[in-house]
Amino acid sequence: MVQMRKIKLLFCVLIIACYSMPAWSADVAKIGIIDFERVLNESSAGKKAREEINQKGEDLKAKLEQMKKEVEELNLNMEREALVMSKDKRTEKQREIRIKVNDFKQKQREFEKEFKILEGKMVREIQKEVHDIAQIIGKEQGYLLILMKEAAGIIYSPEHINITDLVVERYNKKIAAQ
Repeated sequence: MVQMRKIKLLFCVLIIACYSMPAWSADVAKIGIIDFERVLNESSAGKKAREEINQKGEDLKAKLEQMKKEVEELNLNMEREALVMSKDKRTEKQREIRIKVNDFKQKQREFEKEFKILEGKMVREIQKEVHDIAQIIGKEQGYLLILMKEAAGIIYSPEHINITDLVVERYNKKIAAQ
């Protein structure tokens, strides 16, 4: 009787083990990593955005250089004519130079702010597009999780879970279709 009970118990354990076997052999959850810096550098939209940002930066830099030149010319004129100028005229020129220097510094701050706003806007637009593409890839290919490498603070990940190339390819196709 005890022997029969042990056999039944062993049989039940084997049946349970057989039915739970598919759970043990199931695929490991799919995880994907996207390197956003690579998307910015390799995608056509990222390259275009970088060109626009660089062009805007060059334009702003040229304007600042022009203002800097004006200030330097005023300083040079002031130094040349300082000995022959009256005290009132010299004071007026110094005041004019201080105003130009302050204007230059203010414009420099404004340009830096404008540049950062433009850069942030373009990066956010690309991030939104990449996010949408990652959603589609995740649903199509059954990913449990897709992370942005930089945002998640990932220091190391195996290359086989990196889906950046796929994202860049899809993103370029989407941009070309527009």
